[in-house]
Formats: sequence, C-alpha cells, structure tokens
Amino acid sequence: MDKKKKNNRQNVKQEIKQQEIKQTVKNEEKKTEETINKAEEKKVIKDTDKKEETAVKKVVDKLNAVIQRVKNASPEGKKTVAIAGVKVVLPILAAVIVIATIVSLVKTKNDKQGAEAAYMTEVSTENASSTVSEPLEKDAYPEVNAMAEKLYKALADGDMETVKSVIDYIDDIKLIQLEKTSEYIESYKNITCYTKKGLEENTYFLYVTYDAKLNDAETLMPGLMTYYVYAAEDGTLKIDGDMEENINAALKIYTSQDDVVDLFNKIDVEYKEAVASDEELNTLMTELSSKIKTAVGEELAQIEVSESATQEQTETTSETEANTEEVAAEQPQTQIVNEQVKTTDTVNVRSSDSEEADKIGRVEEGTVLTRVESRINGWSKVIYENKEAFIKSDYLEVIATNEVTEQADASTENTPVADTSAETTTKTTGTVTAKTNVNVRNAAGQTADTIGVAKGGSSYKLLENQGDWLKIEFKGQIGFVKAEFFE
Repeated sequence: MDKKKKNNRQNVKQEIKQQEIKQTVKNEEKKTEETINKAEEKKVIKDTDKKEETAVKKVVDKLNAVIQRVKNASPEGKKTVAIAGVKVVLPILAAVIVIATIVSLVKTKNDKQGAEAAYMTEVSTENASSTVSEPLEKDAYPEVNAMAEKLYKALADGDMETVKSVIDYIDDIKLIQLEKTSEYIESYKNITCYTKKGLEENTYFLYVTYDAKLNDAETLMPGLMTYYVYAAEDGTLKIDGDMEENINAALKIYTSQDDVVDLFNKIDVEYKEAVASDEELNTLMTELSSKIKTAVGEELAQIEVSESATQEQTETTSETEANTEEVAAEQPQTQIVNEQVKTTDTVNVRSSDSEEADKIGRVEEGTVLTRVESRINGWSKVIYENKEAFIKSDYLEVIATNEVTEQADASTENTPVADTSAETTTKTTGTVTAKTNVNVRNAAGQTADTIGVAKGGSSYKLLENQGDWLKIEFKGQIGFVKAEFFE
C-alpha cells in the first residue's frame, strides 16, 4: 500500500514537472513569436545598417532553432532542452529588446529634437540624405552674393523699402529694430556667402559673414547671419522671412554639421578678439542692445500716440467736412469778379471748367488776364484772346481788383431780362470810353449772357443810350453795358 502511494506521488510529481515544462516551452514560444513580430513591425532590419541587419537575422535564426528543438524533444528531454533554450533565449531577447529600444529612442529622442526627426522621416528623407552630406560652399552663386550685397547696403543706409523688397515678410517691430540699428552702422564690409542647397530646386540655406564698421569704432565687428533663400515667380531671389516648421527643422540640422559649426566658431573667435582689442568697440557693443531696445520702445510709443491723434483728427475732419458741405450748399457756386490776374506757371486754357474739356490754348507764366468769374469748383472764367475761357484758379494770382460791376443772382434764371427803369431811351451817336473792365452782354440785363469784356480805356461806338444801359457796337456785334462805367 505504501509502495503504491509512493509510486502515485512520483507519477503526480512527474506529471506536474512535465506540465511545467510544457508551459515554459509555450511561454518561450509566445515570447519568441512576439519578439519576431515586433522586430518585423518596427522594421528593425530595414532601419539598421548591414551589420545590425546581419545580427538581427542571426538572432531570429537562433530563436527558430530553439523553438524547433523544443518541439522535437521527447517529453523526458524537453526539460533539459527548455533549460538550455532559456539560457540562449534570454540573451537573445535582451539583444532584440536593446535594438528595439534604440530604434524607438531615435524616433522619439526628446521634444526638442522631435521636429528634426519628423522632418527627416516625413519631409525629405531623400533630400536630407543627399543635401546634408554636401559641404558648405563659399561664394558659389553670384546671384546670391548680389542679393546679400543689396540687402546689407540697405541695412547700413537705413533703406527699409529695399530691405522689404528682399525679405518677403518682416513685422513692424523687427523693421524698426533694423532701422534703429542702421543709425549706428556706417557700412558692412567683406560680405561672404556660404551656402548649402535647400529642400527644393533654386533654394539655399545661406550663412552670411561680414565685418560691420560702427560709427564710433575703428575696429571692424565680425558677424554672421542665417537665412533661407528661394527664387520668386519672377526669378528674383528672396529671403524667407516666415519659415515653415520643416524648413526651421532642416536649418537646425544643417547648422549642427561640423563645417557650419566650424564657421560659427571662427566668427565667434574673431568677434571676441575684436572687442578685446578695441575698448570703444567693446563699450559700443555692450550698450548697443539696450540703446536699440530703448529707441524701438520710444518709436512704438510715438506710433501709438500718432495713431490716436490721427484717429481723432479723422473724426474731426469728418465733422468739418460735413459742416463744410452744409455751408457750401448754402453758398453760391459762382462769384462774379472783375480782377487782373497773373499766371503763376504755364497752364492750359480750356473751353469749360473741367480737365476733360477741350484745350483751346496755353499761357506762359506771368501772363496777365482778366478774371470775370471765380467758381467754387476751383476754376476761373477769364478773357482769353477776347473770348471767355477757363483756367484752374490754383495757377492764378490777383494783381489788381476792379470794382465789381454786378453780382450773380442764383435765384434768377439765366435768361435776358430787360431793365425796367422808367428813364427814357435815347438814340445817340458818337463813342463812349470804358472807365474800367466791364462785361458786355447780349441784352440789357444783369442775367443776360456775357459776350465779352470791354477793357478799361477802350472806346466803342455808341448806338443807343437806354439810361442805365448803353447799346454799343462790340467787335462787329451788338452789345449792352452798364452806363455808369462809361464816359
């Protein structure tokens, strides 16, 4: 009985051990399959170099060999095979995990380098592989050098319009900073352009080195600026003033390369040597930043005040214009005058009060004319070659004013109206002489059409004395004038 129990216990123990071995094998098979799947999913073989690819293949082969040995082993030998397999599997698993971890770290190294990694994988894997390896070129593109020379001359001269023509976008604050900086810069010398090809055709990563001559320092100040250059639609080169994320990421990658780092270090050393050797330059550079910052702040404050004043002025002007329009509507559009005027410049003479009217002549500066009407629209009616014509009032200067003989009555229609004076009409003969320049009309009435101007001192044949009006012969036609202005 005891012997039978003992045998049963041994059988149970053996069965338990076999089950444990089977479970261990299953677990190892599962882990191995999962590892292989992860390796395939992450494309470890594709993303690593040839050495890593060979190593991974060996790892997979060994894993498969272990699995096969476990499957082929007899129940009694599976424990031994499993233990030996575990000794092989654990280092293999560790190697695979390390490789997978490295790939993962490369892809998500940290937030700072994430944009660079995204750029390399998403945007320009092909471009980056070719461009990154290219060396930094010095003054390789004449058109790039010409653009840089134009830009830095404008920066020294404070010519912000030219600066804006080269840089496609620049905000107001940056523009003010550049303008204020130019006040301390006499010129930029020794401009050199270092380039690497950009992400697309006719684009460049540009590193410009220069020596700046400050106004109050003898020693030149070395400097370096970085840009991204592209060709516009018209073929001219422009600087990208608002770079997209992928370009910024690429610029960081290129700028971290050895040849570019060496260039930055070279300029840094030259700058430190310059300020160390020239106390005035050192002082200027120490104070320059704060001076420019203060100047920019003052400029922005002035702009704000100016904008406020402009807004108030605009509101006031609108009110004034509205009031002016109301007043103008109440005023007569034409004022009858009798003036001697002189032209202040050579000016066209037109058939009516409009720049679209026919041009009937031109008078030189200093020509004396008689003005008979001054119109609110900016035109004057004058006597030109014994005819009525029009000239812009801005080009006329009054040199003598005669007594106004009559005033326009805006309420009366422009039709001849006979004088209703009770005086007797008398037909006479002889001549009368004008005391001053006076209008000649086609009828005896202030609203009759003007056919000319009788000049002061000129004599005319008298045809009829109508009391307040005289009927005269005027240039071969009948005309009427106010008697009080003749003798």
